[in-house]
Amino acid sequence: MKKLLTACIGLTLFASSCGSATGDASTSSEGTTRNETGTTAKDDDLPTTSSEDTTQKESNKKWQRTQTNAEIQNYKPAEIIEVVDDPEDPQTVLVHFEMGAEPCSGAKATAIETDDAVTIALEVGLHKNVAAMTCVNTTISYELAVSLEKPLGERDLQTAKS
Repeated sequence: MKKLLTACIGLTLFASSCGSATGDASTSSEGTTRNETGTTAKDDDLPTTSSEDTTQKESNKKWQRTQTNAEIQNYKPAEIIEVVDDPEDPQTVLVHFEMGAEPCSGAKATAIETDDAVTIALEVGLHKNVAAMTCVNTTISYELAVSLEKPLGERDLQTAKS
């Protein structure tokens, strides 16, 4: 019994000295951050991500190509992350956005063209039989190709307000 008690106490002390297994850092109210090793740094010294870095990450992100699905209904306006020229077709733009996993979710995009600008609107919706489907609860980055009546050329590329 004495050996069992000694083993339990030893395991408890060992586990408590190891700290967090997740590697999380905690932030105090004084604007400092302490990590699991006890190292402390001022929040001003921590690396940050600028909006330029974020834009660069979005441009390098892998986008899964999708297309409009006739089985989707109840469309609602959605946020566009970015719209870019299709490098393979001057008469197509690529809409980058995030939504739930297919086939439960779907999207459609429309282009409103003038001589000076092209405005892209994005809508997302759910499959008409979504209640009977097994859907994955996740967000995926998608790319939807939108054909234009004429090449984009020098026209401004804009997104509609969602």
